[in-house]
Amino acid sequence: MVDHNLIQSQETHLPNKWYFRTIAFFTGLSLFLFSRIGWLGLLMMWYPVFIYLVGRGRMQERRNDIMLHGGVFLKRYDRRGV
Repeated sequence: MVDHNLIQSQETHLPNKWYFRTIAFFTGLSLFLFSRIGWLGLLMMWYPVFIYLVGRGRMQERRNDIMLHGGVFLKRYDRRGV
């Protein structure tokens, strides 16, 4: 049996994912505004936004699956179940 509380406590030293996304966004913005490779800046700027929207879509699909199938999918997405 895996103790997920222990795993979570070991992961706490990692920065939040929004930390990296914010850095990517503002680095992309400054590249876009102040350098010759502005197209790369645009890509960097919109990458975090794109990832966020894709993640939200997946979460919504997951919720729909769980509600639609009345708990059949709960086992698959439940972190405690092994």
